[in-house]
Amino acid sequence: MRGSDRNFWTYNFVPSLRFQGGGFLFSVICFLLVFEIGGSRGAAREIRIAAYNLENYVIQDSARTKAKSEHSKAAIVQILSEIRPDILGVCEVGGRDALEDLRVRLKGQGLDLGEVEMVSGPDPDRHLALLSRFPIHLRR
Repeated sequence: MRGSDRNFWTYNFVPSLRFQGGGFLFSVICFLLVFEIGGSRGAAREIRIAAYNLENYVIQDSARTKAKSEHSKAAIVQILSEIRPDILGVCEVGGRDALEDLRVRLKGQGLDLGEVEMVSGPDPDRHLALLSRFPIHLRR
């Protein structure tokens, strides 16, 4: 892994459940995708899943967190646009406004991940999110 690649992992998934790398969350996602994407008979197709630590992708300064610079946002969007994931899991994203900012920037680079789901935790400034080009059918 190159030094600049330390924030992401990619998983190549074919409906036969062959994927590379580790990670419990993405293993579960891959398993569930078998039923939606790979469940139909026919030619297998590759699905690219990536995880990325955004390292405080926050829109506005707060008492605890400084806003992400435009330069840093552009670098993140460039990296993710080159990876071109079908499903993207991110951590350390600010609120819904920050997630929408990221989604719109990616779409501007031709990466339309229109389906989103965000999970909040004990940290009010940083959240987990999933962006997908496939429909999300079940939310909790």
